[in-house]
Amino acid sequence: MKKRNLSFLLFVLISMPYLNSQCKPPGSDICEKVPVLCSLDDFNGYTCANTTENNPTACLPCQGTGAPHNSSWWGFVTDGGRKSFTIKFSNCFNPYGGIVAGVQFGVVGLCDCSEPVFCEKNCVASGGSVTVSGDFIPCKTYYFWIDGCSGDVCNFTISTGGSKPDTLVSLGNIVSSIPNPICKGCCSDFSVELPTNGCLPEYVWSLDGKDLPKTSNKVNICFPDEGTFTLCVYAVIGRSYDGSYCSKTAPVCKKITVGTTASEDYFENGIQIIPNPNSGDFMLNVDEGIQFSELELVSIEGKVIDINSTRSGKNQYRIQTKKLESGIYQLKIRTKQNIFYKSMVIQ
Repeated sequence: MKKRNLSFLLFVLISMPYLNSQCKPPGSDICEKVPVLCSLDDFNGYTCANTTENNPTACLPCQGTGAPHNSSWWGFVTDGGRKSFTIKFSNCFNPYGGIVAGVQFGVVGLCDCSEPVFCEKNCVASGGSVTVSGDFIPCKTYYFWIDGCSGDVCNFTISTGGSKPDTLVSLGNIVSSIPNPICKGCCSDFSVELPTNGCLPEYVWSLDGKDLPKTSNKVNICFPDEGTFTLCVYAVIGRSYDGSYCSKTAPVCKKITVGTTASEDYFENGIQIIPNPNSGDFMLNVDEGIQFSELELVSIEGKVIDINSTRSGKNQYRIQTKKLESGIYQLKIRTKQNIFYKSMVIQ
């Protein structure tokens, strides 16, 4: 019995260099550190083997069954559209002496296993060929995983139709939802236009040199402090955080000024009372960049007036009061950092 186990171990050790000798680039044990192949041309004809190490990181169960054992990962990008993948596997063996059953594999759009494109389980043979298809977004990074059924190790070759992703175009100017200068305590959306060719790259934003977590073409930033800030963004095909990218654009930047004077000017123009004067029933139009937490109507003597506020649109509110004496009143607007007042005349 000992002689048989020793013979099997020697077979595994001798087989391992052969199984992994053609892996260029080699796979990764975890999705977040995969090598990124810059086109399906680079994936077409790719030959390798899943790892012999215990590494249960694949996106399993698959179609309701299966469990990960010895997973390997690769990343890739495409020019988008419907793509077919043929996985041919052979020379499978089980390092633990179990029954050989084959491989299971799939493609996902994110490393948390969300955005699955396809998932296939072929745990019935020591070799074979499986063809699967899926829809892909151009320039987006996808993640291919393969895992041995019951820990099997198999040679495999990937065949695809091949393709190259679209070339990134230069980014346009950064656009802000609030004009510069921005008020202290305000939040603004900043964005760059998406490419017209449908390409979906990753966007890398930074404020004063510090990276922001958002990776889309739009970011929302709040400014609790005064000062001058520099916002920059560039686009990459591939993965930006560790430099595993295929191409990237030059960065574009925007100077942002934040101050209390800007607050007064912005709130003066960003909040409109319609009509003014009125009889106590009026509309309040608020710029989308102003985020307030409380509204109060105050008389000239400082008395708080009861009001009924109803949202009638995305940035519009209807304000109603009981019959009021004619005169000047103040609409008190409270944000997270400031309190502002708008004058109103009751006739």
